[in-house]
Amino acid sequence: MVVHGPEDLDRACRILHGFDCEAVPMGRPPVPGAERSGPWQDWLVAANALMLDNPARATDRRVLAKMAPLGLGPGFDPARFTREQAGGIADGIAEATALSRGAGFAGKQVGQWIYPACNIGNFQQDYLTRARIAVAGLAALPPSEACYLAAVPAQGRVFEGPGPWRLRFAADALPPVDAFWSLTM
Repeated sequence: MVVHGPEDLDRACRILHGFDCEAVPMGRPPVPGAERSGPWQDWLVAANALMLDNPARATDRRVLAKMAPLGLGPGFDPARFTREQAGGIADGIAEATALSRGAGFAGKQVGQWIYPACNIGNFQQDYLTRARIAVAGLAALPPSEACYLAAVPAQGRVFEGPGPWRLRFAADALPPVDAFWSLTM
């Protein structure tokens, strides 16, 4: 339901409060998580558990073959790596993390806006864009569902850090949309 004004709010709230959400019993403990700044061992243990619960598609076989030396799968143990191997893994993860933070939405700047990559939400085997979106905002809908733009101030850098910041639209220049638009900070 789209809320066009205060007259729609009560009805929208009744609809919203009519929904309920329950988790399906798993029968086992949840998959472990990993902090973004945590050790690489935690990352790989979490990734391995997620991959066991959610097997990759056949289209991902090429990248999985490149990752095969890690030994991901049942019985994975990050303690099996030598100090040299562990250093290489840590360096690789640091490099990938820096690369994935490099371009935010991974799209193009047009005027004072950054438009996301055209394959946002449907990444296929574009793992770099998928990682960049995960770092910038964690998941995204495809363009047919939503359009995510980032404003760029006149100074040329994306809004971040301490402000104050101001985003101003002239009354006759609001975003041209058929439904709604929102501002996320």
